[in-house]
Amino acid sequence: MSASKTGLPRLQLAGAIVTALCWTLAAAGVSSRAHLVMGCLTIATAEPALEPLLASSLGSIFVCVVGLLWVWLVVTVMRGSQGSSTTVARKAVFYLGCACLPIALSVQRMVSDSAIPALYWEPLWIAGWTGLSFATLVEHLPTARWESWLQSGWAAGGVLGLTLGVGTFFLSETQWYYQHYLLGFNDFGHFAQRVANTASGRGFLLESPVLPVFWDHFNPGLALLAPIWKLMPSVTMLFWLQAGCLAGSALIVWRLALRLGQSQLAAIAWSAAWLAQPALGQMNLAYTYGWHPISLAIPLLLASLLCVQGRRWGWAIFLAVWAMSMEEGVVVVVSLTSLAYAGVGWFAKSRPESTLVSAPVLGLSSRVWLITGLVTAIAFVLIYQFSGLAEFQTGRFVALGDNLHQVILSPLLRPAAFWGELLQPAKAGYVLALVLPCYILSLGRGWFLTLGTWLPMLVLLVWDHQPAACLAFHYASCLLPFLWLASMWGAASTRNSAGAACGALATGLVLSLFIGQLPYSSPTLLGVISQTYGMDHTTSRGPSTELGPWLDEHVAMLRADGAEVLATGRIAAHLVGNRDIETVGQYLYRRDQLSELADREGQPIVHYQWIILDRDELLQQSQDQIIQVAVEAEQHGFEVFAERESVILLRNALKNASAPSPPAD
Repeated sequence: MSASKTGLPRLQLAGAIVTALCWTLAAAGVSSRAHLVMGCLTIATAEPALEPLLASSLGSIFVCVVGLLWVWLVVTVMRGSQGSSTTVARKAVFYLGCACLPIALSVQRMVSDSAIPALYWEPLWIAGWTGLSFATLVEHLPTARWESWLQSGWAAGGVLGLTLGVGTFFLSETQWYYQHYLLGFNDFGHFAQRVANTASGRGFLLESPVLPVFWDHFNPGLALLAPIWKLMPSVTMLFWLQAGCLAGSALIVWRLALRLGQSQLAAIAWSAAWLAQPALGQMNLAYTYGWHPISLAIPLLLASLLCVQGRRWGWAIFLAVWAMSMEEGVVVVVSLTSLAYAGVGWFAKSRPESTLVSAPVLGLSSRVWLITGLVTAIAFVLIYQFSGLAEFQTGRFVALGDNLHQVILSPLLRPAAFWGELLQPAKAGYVLALVLPCYILSLGRGWFLTLGTWLPMLVLLVWDHQPAACLAFHYASCLLPFLWLASMWGAASTRNSAGAACGALATGLVLSLFIGQLPYSSPTLLGVISQTYGMDHTTSRGPSTELGPWLDEHVAMLRADGAEVLATGRIAAHLVGNRDIETVGQYLYRRDQLSELADREGQPIVHYQWIILDRDELLQQSQDQIIQVAVEAEQHGFEVFAERESVILLRNALKNASAPSPPAD
């Protein structure tokens, strides 16, 4: 049927179709590049003219589906009886046209010798304008029929099914990396070994005999996992737990949106947007560092906020305390947020004419927020002073100062270090990648609910530690619940909150095409994978390779033996739960302290019954460090027990008089 017979302006419809085609080419072309989340770098892998043809199969299907869906929404809006429908469609076309700017950059690269290189900003640009365009269209859709259908009981099942699907993918992805020796030992091995030691009675949350219990982070909540470890003594349990926490939080987001007064359609879209955000998929693998206990704090904080909205104060306190037990950083964020809400409440009370927010904030008076903020602030000071983490955490900011006071005054005392870090373009890219999926317009309306996140975010940005401003790490985990609360609150004050929710969903889905960790996403972890074994051997230790099954058999032997093992990082991740497991890099770093232990007698290497080294694994130790350990082991009587390709297994002949026979090749 022709456009004229359907009552649609031919020129405007043709313009929308052309715009959608341009967007598809732009998104496909940019997705063919490798966007590295560490350092916010982009690597173009082909000539600009060929880029749209080199997108992955799933990526190509995704951009085509998004383009067709957008055209359908434009046509639906243009058919609307409202007089403003044509204007709305024009705005949506304009916004999506702005997202096509990378095409102009590609043309410029084709015709100019001094072209602008491929930029990390291009994915952010495309995703932001695309989300705005979708939000504009959905805001003006007649959604009454959808709402009546969703109220029939399909909503809960749909959200649950989506959550289970994404959670299953997160789990399978983690398992794949683990089976191919591409996960850990840092960070999940550190925390998992503490849980295993607690469950086995080898010390409460003890990782190493030369370290205090909370030497790096204050996370007593880890002890609650010890009973679970007794029932399922495997790191797979932790992978299940993290996938469940990250994906399962979508169910809480759904309920929170409904509690804020949004429609069922909007609430479902918000829950899907939560799952679509790039940060979530990236945190699941955590730059191949794996599970982190702070992932448990995300659903706990969201659930606490839900209880606050439901006036269930006891549960809100219990869940918040539980979340804070997973890391001291959560205590800081809760304290700052509470103090910020107290200030906002007093401001709103003193200026009744202000439309910022109605006091009390989230149903709690400013006095209650103030008390909460002060109590948690005092708790953090006590934790910082007496838990044993002060030296480690302060040492991480040595570029800004030699002590806490110098770090605080670093904008004045060390302006080059402070402002030099803060004003790096990569830091702005990190912040945008974090907040754009929240739908930045609704986030702007609820900005006052994000005040407690500003100082922690500033700390991450000025920290001379590249992972702190990397989307793949968990440093911003405890900020996400408050960012999403603010965005949903801001959307609730609009005419049609479903528009903002779908804008967030579109932004997250499109941004995940470039820098996410979903099935259709472009590669973002090439840097860490190639650093592990080199680009030519990234999957050389999987189940279908020659080395993989051999390595699995010998690792299983060491696990069954349960003895003390010194290993390179990726292999050490498979030995969590043994009586003692140490990685090569950390052994050399702590060697002097280990030598002072009474049972080591100045020769710490003889403590280990087995040493297993992958001489090609260079992520968590250098080649020189591997050689140094091998030489020291030889000097102290270790002998070769088994060897294949780059992996060598050494045994302590003095401690293994009755060593098991090597597995059959």
